[in-house]
Amino acid sequence: MAESLKEKVIRAAVDYIAESGPDGLSFRQIAANAGVSHQAPYHHFGDRDAIFTEIAFIGFRTLSADLAAPVRRDEDPDPSIRLLERYVNFALANTGYFRVMFRSDLCKIGESPDLQKTADSAFDTLVGTVQTIVGVSASVDDIRVVATTMWSVAHGLATLLIDGPSSPFTRNAPSSNAWAARKQAVVVTVTHAVKLTMCSARVMLIYPVN
Repeated sequence: MAESLKEKVIRAAVDYIAESGPDGLSFRQIAANAGVSHQAPYHHFGDRDAIFTEIAFIGFRTLSADLAAPVRRDEDPDPSIRLLERYVNFALANTGYFRVMFRSDLCKIGESPDLQKTADSAFDTLVGTVQTIVGVSASVDDIRVVATTMWSVAHGLATLLIDGPSSPFTRNAPSSNAWAARKQAVVVTVTHAVKLTMCSARVMLIYPVN
């Protein structure tokens, strides 16, 4: 099936953001990269905010589907490690989306009910997994604290791998082994973070703070 004009515009925008970041994105640049007229993007998007909102919507929808997908044979059997690995892998494979989704100055989630619902769905998947890990005795607040901590760890690692200084896991790795080195960074970091997070959660459950 041929790519629609709207799809061409989004793909051109996402590719540019993955390469150069979102701040310098312009309709003229999008049109040039998409191979369409300068006015073509305006047929679907009134301004940059509309494009960023659509990019964030697609990104959160894809992330939610990735997090909720059936377990594969090559994935870690630990559900917490598996979920955080999926988050980091999503960010690395969809950098153009990832760089927009969490920028409140670019996509105003609170102003779009559809975008808010899609973003909430991704977090709800993480919350559901945490609930199965910490058990039925955990309060809603405890579950959300652990889920937020896990999300923060995965997001921080993804951001460092994409935009941060060279990781000690990848600094001396040949380009052919770059993905394997990143995978190692994900597994090591997430494994230790999950252990610490789960330990903190158990402490909170045993010794709740009044």
